[in-house]
Amino acid sequence: RDAWVYKRNLEGLQLSAKQDRLILKTLRWKKPYSEKVFELQRIDALASERLAGSPHVINTYGLCGMSTFNDFAGGGNFETYMKENDFTPEELLAFARNISVGLADVHEINVGVIDPDDPPGVPKNIGTIVHHDLGDHNLLLMDDHRVMISDFNAAQLMKWNFGEGKSCDFLWWIKECGLSVRGSNRSPEECAGDQRN
Repeated sequence: RDAWVYKRNLEGLQLSAKQDRLILKTLRWKKPYSEKVFELQRIDALASERLAGSPHVINTYGLCGMSTFNDFAGGGNFETYMKENDFTPEELLAFARNISVGLADVHEINVGVIDPDDPPGVPKNIGTIVHHDLGDHNLLLMDDHRVMISDFNAAQLMKWNFGEGKSCDFLWWIKECGLSVRGSNRSPEECAGDQRN
């Protein structure tokens, strides 16, 4: 997606932090619309909505089709920041803690695949989102140096198999592994072709 800095008329908006800018993310001008891409944006919006209470996940303030308004990360992406700066062990530990807590927030939410009236034995709190592209390029640094997880448009929503009493297996749609390609940040098990459960 393309990202645009939005600086106008933020008065009256209830933002998560004192900000003078937001980011407007849109479908790239030359990229054609497709239902698959639209579904990925829908999952991104759903994840962002459910994670709005996490101080470690970028907030979305509005969306329409393929476009979203998000927090502005004044420190840029973590990938660039790590390459351009030196850190103390304490600073690195603080970054790792923020990322871990943010990932725990992602794995603790339930996006509604389990109904409160489900039969006994069905868990009421299962992790239902797999980010699938969690790398330093999708970690953003706020002005106060908090590291925030962003970009859930490659995420997978887990489904529940009521007959077997477990989450459904799935395979990720990006086949490449170990490449420096966005979306190929996966575990060795996934690279080996194992289904995730």
